[in-house]
Amino acid sequence: MRFANRVPLTFDQGSCAITEALKSIDWRRYGVRNLDDAPISVFVNIISTNVPYLSTGKQSVAPEEEIVREIRQATMKIARKLEKYIRTKKAAKNEEMRAKIFEDLVPVVIKQSALLAEKDVPEYEKIMDEVTHKAKIMDMKNRLKQPEIEPMHIKTEEPKMRMKMQMEELEAENEDIGD
Repeated sequence: MRFANRVPLTFDQGSCAITEALKSIDWRRYGVRNLDDAPISVFVNIISTNVPYLSTGKQSVAPEEEIVREIRQATMKIARKLEKYIRTKKAAKNEEMRAKIFEDLVPVVIKQSALLAEKDVPEYEKIMDEVTHKAKIMDMKNRLKQPEIEPMHIKTEEPKMRMKMQMEELEAENEDIGD
């Protein structure tokens, strides 16, 4: 979804520099299988007095090499943080699954061991409660350590881009004078 002046842009969706930059990224590398179906939103905001548009209607940003590269690099930088976040979430989920298996199997092992040893089944519920309580505390501590994904504001080389635009305008004026 693209917006300009708080109005959704519905025309020329594929020709915008932002769309082109985001589609050129291999999102699987960052743990996102398909960007269109993923439950994430990528917000790109271009602020400049010299944004090159494809038409006078300002419906889409011209896919100039420098703009596409800057958007792509900034998005990949954020995507690396996203990948780290996804990895830690998956690791925590796997750890929880392993703990659940442990909690389910330990009582069975204790009972079967007591049967084999021909002894009474010991009181293990209190010990299991302590172990699960400690595991929950460790889980909470790990969650506090997890990095949060924050929006990043990356400044582009706007003066350089502005100078390039001014040079192009001067060259165009020189061509008009020469004719």
